[in-house]
Amino acid sequence: MSSPRSENMLLRALLKEAGWSGDGLAAALNALGAENGLRLRYRRPSVAQWLAGSSPRTEVRALLSEAFSRRLGREVTIAEIGLGGAERTAGPSITHEELTRPPVHPTYALEALRHVPTGLGGKAQRPRATAPTRQRLDRAHVTAVHDMAALLSRTDQALGGGTAKQAFTSFFHDVAVPWTGLPARPAIRGELLTQLSQLAYLGGFLYFDEGLQGAAQHYYRLSASLSHEAADSNGLAVALRALSVQARYLGHYRQAHRLAEAAVDTGRRSEPGTVAFLNGQLAVSLAAAGHRKSSLERFTAAELSLSRADTLLTPAIGAYNSASLAHQRAALNRHLGDSRGALAALKEATRLRPPHESRSRALILARQAELELERGHLEAACASWKEFLAIGGGIRSKRLNRAAAIMRASLKPYQKNPAARALLLAP
Repeated sequence: MSSPRSENMLLRALLKEAGWSGDGLAAALNALGAENGLRLRYRRPSVAQWLAGSSPRTEVRALLSEAFSRRLGREVTIAEIGLGGAERTAGPSITHEELTRPPVHPTYALEALRHVPTGLGGKAQRPRATAPTRQRLDRAHVTAVHDMAALLSRTDQALGGGTAKQAFTSFFHDVAVPWTGLPARPAIRGELLTQLSQLAYLGGFLYFDEGLQGAAQHYYRLSASLSHEAADSNGLAVALRALSVQARYLGHYRQAHRLAEAAVDTGRRSEPGTVAFLNGQLAVSLAAAGHRKSSLERFTAAELSLSRADTLLTPAIGAYNSASLAHQRAALNRHLGDSRGALAALKEATRLRPPHESRSRALILARQAELELERGHLEAACASWKEFLAIGGGIRSKRLNRAAAIMRASLKPYQKNPAARALLLAP
């Protein structure tokens, strides 16, 4: 005879601390499911069952951890929710399955960030050739990966992450990864791993743009691990920075700060443009964590490094220029409570952003409009949102969709205003 389930008092205490009802937690879970490619339809009765002692399936336990972590501003583990220990997460080395198979509904997990490599010299479990072959890895394979990354990057810039992510996934797992099993000279293998790392970084960004945070984290971690194996400190630093950007975007400020510190330390010998790229993110993460003085010092360091840069990062692994720096200044000022300074920096970022970076410019305009409305400038906000819609049309990007949803929600109280009403009626 099975023993009766005991009430989950840890979950009940967390619900109280978070100020959530059963319906509130269910809604947060459903939203997180959408971020991770899961269609969830939870409601209050499911939460009541968990409170009574039942346990949800594995991926939902991970989502519960993420939901409470975001809500409470600190990491909440699966064990702290009363649902057992954490699931096994991957270590710094790449597994055969991670390399060869696309992830199936991966969930974003703070726990996974503890296993991201911050040093060099790991060893991946590479796929082996399935049959004897005379083919050897040569520079043509390396060039093919580089060229595909450049093509996908241009497609992403012009049409959005939703247009390019399927092509990335197919090429990465079905075409490029099997090449790592070919016999090769160490130098050529290292070049291939470096190019694969950059391609994985791009894949992470494509999924990030589509709002699929679990898949984005998965490919950013792969990028870090591939750079780790290739002993590529520059690539590893850039991947750590991407994970920091994602963590801050999701509200995990402490983890974002830790990752940004690791990125700067790892990339300390990189060329000035990359050092600026890394220090700018560290400055923003410090501001998000409430460290005003340190954040301003790091931002000054980023400005100095950018002024010394002869070359900037290539688009495939994250373009960085004076517009990017201005955008980071806006984020820093916003975290420090300076909305006027943030708005001025956003206007500068809009002015400096290259014309071909349409999505970035549209996102900056959307944020600019939000701040203009917050400061009581309705007409200016409507003008910015109008330009946002004009630039962002035709780009498949969930980030743009989210910005448009914020626009409509923000303008609803002003629907009697002609400019606001026109935006609300826009397709």
